[in-house]
Amino acid sequence: MKFSIRGLFAFEFSLAIPHFWKQKLAGIAADYELERFFIAGFQYHDGPELVEELEAGTELVLIHEKDKPHDPRAVAFHFGSSHLGYIPRQRNRTIAALLDQGAPLRAHITQVDPDADPWHAVEVAVFMIAGHALPAPGKDQEPLFPEL
Repeated sequence: MKFSIRGLFAFEFSLAIPHFWKQKLAGIAADYELERFFIAGFQYHDGPELVEELEAGTELVLIHEKDKPHDPRAVAFHFGSSHLGYIPRQRNRTIAALLDQGAPLRAHITQVDPDADPWHAVEVAVFMIAGHALPAPGKDQEPLFPEL
């Protein structure tokens, strides 16, 4: 594509458009990783008996256990009917609030090391599923970022 501008100064330049700008987007969006951590309390639940069955890529179920007296933001990881542990307490606030709002979240194992200390045996990542709108908080739901 060529442009020519005439006035006090005359000049001409060419604009090359990269081929990838001309292509339509495939419509594929990646999920958004929110957090990555080791499962807290893994050694106190069903984790040690199942560590040999777990592998990277295994999907886990997230359950917000609001009735826990010592941590109302506790979010548990389940593998089938087995309880593996929790999101570390200092990192569960946002994920608990998103679960309460019905946000589309998923969790999967990113790393398993059966020979590591139990608190470092299984690493998990939590993702927000791309392409879904985040629902607005209801009256009884805590805002995600109340300090803003």
